[in-house]
Amino acid sequence: MAAVVVANVQNDYFGGRRVIFADLTTVADGNTWVTGLQKVDSVRFTPQTAVATGATVSGGTITFKVAAGTLAGQVVVIGT
Repeated sequence: MAAVVVANVQNDYFGGRRVIFADLTTVADGNTWVTGLQKVDSVRFTPQTAVATGATVSGGTITFKVAAGTLAGQVVVIGT
């Protein structure tokens, strides 16, 4: 599986959780992102276009679902 293209990343902490804010420049269906977290608790992806998206999580890896083509957007990930 191909990896998403990550442009900017900011790491913060909220209580005992790590919060990652990132700009993704290229996301296609099935692309993955290894976040560096052991466990992802929450993923919020906001695409720049009106394309249906989703994601599945396995440990600290996120696999994106994109209805059509490729897109860019911002993602917020919370985990440990």
